[in-house]
Amino acid sequence: MNDDEILKLVNEIFTDVPNNEGKDVPTIEAAIVGKLAQDSGNTVYFTYAKSAGGAAKETEERYVNTKAIFCDFNNLSSVEDMAAQLGSLELDVLVNNAHTAIHKAHFHKTATATFQDSFERNVAPVLAITGAAINSFRKRKFGKIITILSSYVANKPPTGLSEYVANKAYLLSMSKAWANENARYNITANCISPSFMLTGSPPIRMSAS
Repeated sequence: MNDDEILKLVNEIFTDVPNNEGKDVPTIEAAIVGKLAQDSGNTVYFTYAKSAGGAAKETEERYVNTKAIFCDFNNLSSVEDMAAQLGSLELDVLVNNAHTAIHKAHFHKTATATFQDSFERNVAPVLAITGAAINSFRKRKFGKIITILSSYVANKPPTGLSEYVANKAYLLSMSKAWANENARYNITANCISPSFMLTGSPPIRMSAS
């Protein structure tokens, strides 16, 4: 598949996101996995943190060409273990989508430590995993990276979500760098920024005023 075909496929996912009925695997991830797994020629690896006996197992049973891999973004060793596995998987496409809880508060009421903690949980794991994927892609001189962002990055950010928008903006900039640095290895990097959807999004942590 070329870049246009892949981006079209992922965009189609966001036009028809199924109701996941509150299961642990985020609805968007379930939709992406399901759509890609419909092609029996694909082997689809997806990560989970809490749903080993639930949605992740059900997905593996429903689609025989899927494989669940444990990865807890809140745990550095878990992320490192995940990154270490990528070289042996021979991936063609990496889709970055995971995001943990969102902190909702005005910027001036948010402690610096909150931004640091959020970066460690939501950005650093993506950097580690994408870095490992790029190393594998470079050896094979082929690879595609798709990062799911938010329309908040392109439009006026909503009040109280500076932490979330800053993380997404950082990944947008990194995606441009990945594309620029690896173009000669036939590696591309693109982003998709969907708007509001009825999905199993990460919880929003409210900050006291």
